[in-house]
Amino acid sequence: MLTFENWTDQADPEKPTQADLPMLPDGRHAAQINYVAIKTEAWAQNQLNPEGTIILLGIDAPNYKRVWESVPIDRRAKIEAVCRSAGVARPTPPDPWDEEKLKGQWVTIETVVRMSKEGREYVAVERFHGDKKPLPATPPRPAKPAKEPAEDQFPDDIPF
Repeated sequence: MLTFENWTDQADPEKPTQADLPMLPDGRHAAQINYVAIKTEAWAQNQLNPEGTIILLGIDAPNYKRVWESVPIDRRAKIEAVCRSAGVARPTPPDPWDEEKLKGQWVTIETVVRMSKEGREYVAVERFHGDKKPLPATPPRPAKPAKEPAEDQFPDDIPF
């Protein structure tokens, strides 16, 4: 049986709301993808994407407001960069791909604060950075010893 004794109309007063948090500053940040949705937007319509389908990502960096990033599905390189940064297999058409795999994954993003046409500041994701782990160092190749010319290679002792 459900009782309403402990319910309140207010959120946890100890936890700040999105409105209370500062905007993510310019620079490189580690953040988590906590919202993923497929939507259609008029601004994303073109010959390659006639419906204007986008992947909408809600990206949360600790102690900052959520950053919203819209990726049109015709921007293959950007979708692959998101997947690479999240450590998720990229879409391979014509196989089906589940965008929900991105949810909960940590990514490294580079952000910049911009001004909209209406005069409102917002945070834009400039770039999704690839692997979080550095590549292993390549071992140096052993140097080959130089060969001594054979004695009969230059029979007249004139090297030219």
